[in-house]
Amino acid sequence: TQLPQRLIILGGKASAIEFAQAFARLGSKVTVVVRGDSILPNEETELVNKLKDLLVKDGIDFYMSTTVQAAYAQRQRKFLECIHDSGDKF
Repeated sequence: TQLPQRLIILGGKASAIEFAQAFARLGSKVTVVVRGDSILPNEETELVNKLKDLLVKDGIDFYMSTTVQAAYAQRQRKFLECIHDSGDKF
């Protein structure tokens, strides 16, 4: 009944991208974390790149080649720890 202020979506398949776009357009700050190097891995690269550019303009942040290491709650806040293939943690 209440729109989340911030939302993290794990994965880059079609349903995940649809949810990301819908929530972003409704006003949530959306971040998409993808294990691979592309969203919609079964689609044409040129189409995917154009779509991703449009999604970024909608305010969606993408973290590609990123794996979730931990998820936890602490003092009524939720945290997601991730690591990029380069070794950077955030």
